[in-house]
Amino acid sequence: MRIPRGFTEELRNQADILRVIGDYVSLKKKGTNYWACCPFHQEKTPSFSVNPSKQFFKCFGCGKGGDVITFVMEIEGCPFPEAVRTVADKCGVPVPLVSTGEDSRGLEERDRQRSELLQINQWALDFFEKGLIETAEGKRALDYLARRSVSDETRKTFRLGYAPNSKDAMTSFLLSRGASRMQIERSGLVGLKENGTGFYDRFRSRLIFPICDAQGRIVAFGGRIIGEGEPKYLNSPETVLYTKGQHLFGLNHAREAIRRRGYAILVEGYLDFIIPFQAGVRNLVASLGTALTENQVRLMARYARQVVVNFDPDSAGIAATKRSLELLLAAGFKANVLTLPDN
Repeated sequence: MRIPRGFTEELRNQADILRVIGDYVSLKKKGTNYWACCPFHQEKTPSFSVNPSKQFFKCFGCGKGGDVITFVMEIEGCPFPEAVRTVADKCGVPVPLVSTGEDSRGLEERDRQRSELLQINQWALDFFEKGLIETAEGKRALDYLARRSVSDETRKTFRLGYAPNSKDAMTSFLLSRGASRMQIERSGLVGLKENGTGFYDRFRSRLIFPICDAQGRIVAFGGRIIGEGEPKYLNSPETVLYTKGQHLFGLNHAREAIRRRGYAILVEGYLDFIIPFQAGVRNLVASLGTALTENQVRLMARYARQVVVNFDPDSAGIAATKRSLELLLAAGFKANVLTLPDN
């Protein structure tokens, strides 16, 4: 599938360049243009200008300039087709596709499933949030967050939730919202019983962490057990939205800070990210508790080329650090290791 000729020019004309660029930088009107500190280099005095009438941006400091698609390519570090889709998505413009021999019906079906799953994940998030703050069972998770010094403001920022100790509460909730059994099965929020007669909720008795893509869309969930049980942490399985090793937890919150500081701090888990973030350390990402992957390294490279690795100081963390350094150095990163003192 390819984007047809003529659509890109039409999108440039339709797109609200202020709205798109405003998702990345804070623009202030001065005269006929809008100004900000440039997101592509460090500066104290704004030299980055957006002209909405000409649909054009220009930085008089570093020299970068272009249209709205050029901006997204530069700031996201993505190829042209992905930038077109990102701009279209932000502006609510459907992208027409022309078949180049692939099964266009299969691609359309995949896009439909992705849209459905984004909606289901939003419903699931509502369910988990209410489970944390409105149920007696969720108080155990709130007590755990209090012991870890996670504030209510931080909890709300990251939209933490709780999955009750029930085999079918999520299934029943999603059915009540209008989801079909096939959609629920594809969501990864449930598993199929061995006898094939129904579903069981995948997340039970767990503090829930929504996993977002770089644009802030919920693509999966992670859960930490509250009380006894194994595994300690559990993530969603792979779906049409979520592929293991292709996302970084917290990137949607941290990417601007990473650009401003010029480097990222890489940690392992959810709370390894959330607690420093709450304390004001904003330029960090978490590898979702798994070994760093090449896809995650490429994702980080969109925002900075310097990384400080801060994994656990145990034997597993040391091994993960060494493996991460191999990937980062091979990709051209400048890498440092931060080792915290015991306790």
